[in-house]
Amino acid sequence: MNPRVRIAAAILAAVATGCAAPHRHGGQLAAEHPPRKAPALGRTRIPAVYALFAWQPPPADVGARRAKNGWRLGEWRLRKGEILGFREAGGEVVAVAGADETRLPPGRYCWHTRPGTEPIDVGGTLLLVGFFAAVIGFAVWASASVDWDFVWGYY
Repeated sequence: MNPRVRIAAAILAAVATGCAAPHRHGGQLAAEHPPRKAPALGRTRIPAVYALFAWQPPPADVGARRAKNGWRLGEWRLRKGEILGFREAGGEVVAVAGADETRLPPGRYCWHTRPGTEPIDVGGTLLLVGFFAAVIGFAVWASASVDWDFVWGYY
């Protein structure tokens, strides 16, 4: 097989599979509190609606909804630069979203942006479109030099 075709096939396979987010809650991961790690507070990078997820079933009085890979505990609309994350207080995890604090039992939690509420990154979108155009152009260029009659056995 032509080396250019092998390279094009490898690139297309890598692009097609992409990378999968380990959380699969949707949106961008903003902060997490896994067990055995110190919780951290940070600031939001973009204005959006942020959803708090728990990996384990929450207490009955929380009013959580079942979601992909866990439970959605609530949503908060935050501006860019507001505080978001987790801290510990008295053996409990405290989820912080702006001025609001939610006390939680020890466990695994994460903050994600809600899909569709993040602003569109025009520069990143143009870069991604340019990348895919280059990949497709390379694949077309690589396949143009292939004798397809030979490949399919019509020789």
